[in-house]
Amino acid sequence: MKSLQARITGMVALMLLVSLILVGFLTSESLELRELATRYGEMNKLAGHLNAAAGWQAIERGVGGTALNSEKPPQELLSRFDEVGGKGDAEVALALSIAEKAASDSGEANLRAKLEAFKSAYSELKAVRESVKRKGIAPKDWVAKSTANIDAEFALRNVAFAPAESSERVLYYNAVLRANVATLAEYA
Repeated sequence: MKSLQARITGMVALMLLVSLILVGFLTSESLELRELATRYGEMNKLAGHLNAAAGWQAIERGVGGTALNSEKPPQELLSRFDEVGGKGDAEVALALSIAEKAASDSGEANLRAKLEAFKSAYSELKAVRESVKRKGIAPKDWVAKSTANIDAEFALRNVAFAPAESSERVLYYNAVLRANVATLAEYA
């Protein structure tokens, strides 16, 4: 009798041990998926802010081009130039805070490189804004600088969603499609 009871107890103990091991694996996997979901949430916010910034900066590019091609641009046009530039700057500030944290947390070299390229292009854009208001820059140079900044924003947005695993490719293709729609809207 003890032999049967010992076997049953042994079997129950073994099943409990296997169950605990499975619970450990499932908990570990859940934590990894939670971290991934948090990362995707942050990257989605980053993409949203970069898209919004690019939209405002595309308007700024057009208003700036109009001002540069006007003999004497009206004050309302220059006010609009400042307004849309400020809205773009607000979105860039939000995007940069997310991108800086993501780049430092992940340590991804490509993300860091695209972030630095964007910061450089954005600095150049900010540096030439005053030249637009005093007509100290050629219209083609203004368009080139502002377009380079928008392109750098799009490059940063695209690399933020680069897939690390094959299971992430579907999400990446969604981001690429979203990026292409934003590009079409920006040039529309």
